[in-house]
Amino acid sequence: MKSTLADRQRGQLCTRLLSGTTIAFLGTGRSLSKIEFLASSGIGHFILVDGGTVERENIGQSGFACDDIGRLKGDVAADRVRRINPEVQVETFACRDHELEDLNAVLRNADLIIDGTDSLSAAMRLSRAAFQLGIDALHIRTEGDNRQYVIAGTLRNAPGLGCVRCFLKSACDRHEAGHQSPPFFNSHRIVPETLNVKGAWVALGLLHYRAGSTLSIASIGEHFAQLPCWIGLNGIHGASGDIFPIRAYREPLPSGWRCPVCGTSACAKPPVQRPEDPNQERDRQ
Repeated sequence: MKSTLADRQRGQLCTRLLSGTTIAFLGTGRSLSKIEFLASSGIGHFILVDGGTVERENIGQSGFACDDIGRLKGDVAADRVRRINPEVQVETFACRDHELEDLNAVLRNADLIIDGTDSLSAAMRLSRAAFQLGIDALHIRTEGDNRQYVIAGTLRNAPGLGCVRCFLKSACDRHEAGHQSPPFFNSHRIVPETLNVKGAWVALGLLHYRAGSTLSIASIGEHFAQLPCWIGLNGIHGASGDIFPIRAYREPLPSGWRCPVCGTSACAKPPVQRPEDPNQERDRQ
């Protein structure tokens, strides 16, 4: 990353930390701008897994352009990353996660896994892999008619519930019982872009927090680690009148239930929120 960019980020992001960080993306379509945001921030190594090709209908719904049509989504994302930072390392896998010969082998050197797939089956597979490997994973997706979105975590050493299967129990129960969501919901590009910005904030915050940074962005990661499931709304919440509200979410679990992915018991207590550190904004660079 050029020194001028590092200078402009000083006190905001630790360029040295991010240049040595590996992020694995499973699904690159609607995550395209999130990948670009993180490349601009200085992430030094990307693993991109996506077997899809860019279709004409993707143009109005994501960051792809007409001359991307027919190309592999992962290759387009790799090219965008290299245009931002020619020194970045990029590995691409032109397949879906379940088609990888050894998913854990691909992910084991990552510092963070970002699940941008549309499938709850994939989310649970990636959650299980992250849990086994001891790597943080973010599950970032829209739900329902795209008005609602979710940022959930499968976090190592979680103080409460441990994975996306715990946090989205009702949705996962319906999925495992055979419920099939429509293959797509009509939408426009602003929907995923709204989520991509928030997802990039959480990813950068979590990376800084895990590294022990005292930059202010680490407080986002600390807060997310304590309450790792956030539900947002694209629109107006009728009950409160709030525009684009986002709130922490913890689904009540039945007594005796135990998560089939991470093994967390339903009796796990919510984490205790700690007061903010007044020295949080000091720069350790």
